[in-house]
Amino acid sequence: SIGMRPLVPGPGSTIIVTEYNRSVQAFLVGGVDRIVNMNWDAIMPPPVSAGRQHYLTAISKVDDQLVEIIDVEKILAEVAPVSEEISIGVIDAEVHHKAVSLRVL
Repeated sequence: SIGMRPLVPGPGSTIIVTEYNRSVQAFLVGGVDRIVNMNWDAIMPPPVSAGRQHYLTAISKVDDQLVEIIDVEKILAEVAPVSEEISIGVIDAEVHHKAVSLRVL
């Protein structure tokens, strides 16, 4: 989903289970070297040279090596988009009529 070929599960593959925005997801990755806790002051925006068409949300350094932090929200929006439609029967016609003209920020 990030522009790379699909990963074929193998002996070194790992599934990382996460919770994000009250939703549980699992990511199949080629392997995990380690999990690092970081302070926010060590997180930097991606370089301007990266352009806009990427999945980076930030970068950092771990043991003097550059680490890319991917935009999980963007990936999930592409893989499993959230429907903003309201199912029939959830609200009645009167409430729907009133809500149509409202803008929610």
